[in-house]
Amino acid sequence: MAMAAAELARRAKPEHVRLHLDHIPVVDEDNLRGNYLPIIREAIQLGYESVMVDGSRLSLEENIQAVCPAVEMVNAAGAPIEAELGTVMGHESGPMPSYEELFASGKGFTNVAEAKR
Repeated sequence: MAMAAAELARRAKPEHVRLHLDHIPVVDEDNLRGNYLPIIREAIQLGYESVMVDGSRLSLEENIQAVCPAVEMVNAAGAPIEAELGTVMGHESGPMPSYEELFASGKGFTNVAEAKR
């Protein structure tokens, strides 16, 4: 992260480019909890202008609980934060369902009530 921030600072045109830390997982592909808060803290200290916490492998309640400390930290630094709700299709084993099947079933779509919450 430090190398990316330094390189961007050397070359960037702030009016056109921002540094964003994307998809910092709370839980990895092996369903192990990661130590994501120090990563986010470091990014903010390095000048990253926004971050994204990915708690999508958790239940809604666990996701909210995991993201709240990151929200407080990032908001205190005056930066925006993004959190993932649900999952992006394509990480499952086996072939992807057809678009027709996805639209008919709603699988992979955001639950609006959960997003409001």
